[in-house]
Amino acid sequence: MHSKLKVMQTENVIESKVVNPLSNDFSKKKSKAKKFLQQNRIKEEIAESGLLSGIVPSLAYECDQEEILKSLNHNFKFLMIDNDVVTYKKMVNIALEKFPDNPPCFHLGNLSEIIFNAKENDFTHCLFDYCKGFEKHRNEVVHTLQNKIVVVGGLVFFTFCLRNPSHEHTAFVNEMTGYSNPKMKLVSIKTYTDVRKARLIEEAATLQAYRTFLLGEIGNERCWRIKEIETYRDGAPMALIILKRVK
Repeated sequence: MHSKLKVMQTENVIESKVVNPLSNDFSKKKSKAKKFLQQNRIKEEIAESGLLSGIVPSLAYECDQEEILKSLNHNFKFLMIDNDVVTYKKMVNIALEKFPDNPPCFHLGNLSEIIFNAKENDFTHCLFDYCKGFEKHRNEVVHTLQNKIVVVGGLVFFTFCLRNPSHEHTAFVNEMTGYSNPKMKLVSIKTYTDVRKARLIEEAATLQAYRTFLLGEIGNERCWRIKEIETYRDGAPMALIILKRVK
């Protein structure tokens, strides 16, 4: 790993009681089941790549995705990242319990610190489960692609939320979908009596914006391929973006 990457090793971790809240709420269980399907899709993609060793940075939290990857009998060294002290401590303790034979490295801080200090070929795959709007992390996406931070054949998995009421999100979608007229705004739910129809329109426009942005960043060099942009529900409408470095 590049020397500028600062990670916390296992022995420096502060102990904290693990909290694993459970819920009987049906909708939460249904969302978790859909999330599980996406996590297995990620496992299948990684298995197909044939690259099963090296450093894999991730926003791990409860380490569910990393635990699912265990069945691949891989030799990954996970670099687990969280910027909140409380959730960081929980993540560390969960990780040490789940991976006693191959303890991960840890970084208390923003994922952007890892990405912006990464160099070409630093990582094998990247698990960037943001769960927020794409527009807030577009510079990190650009750096990931331009600096080719995974090896050839490596995969980058981004997860973003498809709906966001912020002006920043609206401006991003309008920019990417070619709305040059500043008065032409992304459709608002208030415009329609049919709320579901309005939401579907917004989600479709957001997906179009993601694809347009990524194709623009990939450009003529074509070092990356968009393998998939999948949608699913995890409480909110989400998009799983799978990118593969091809050269």
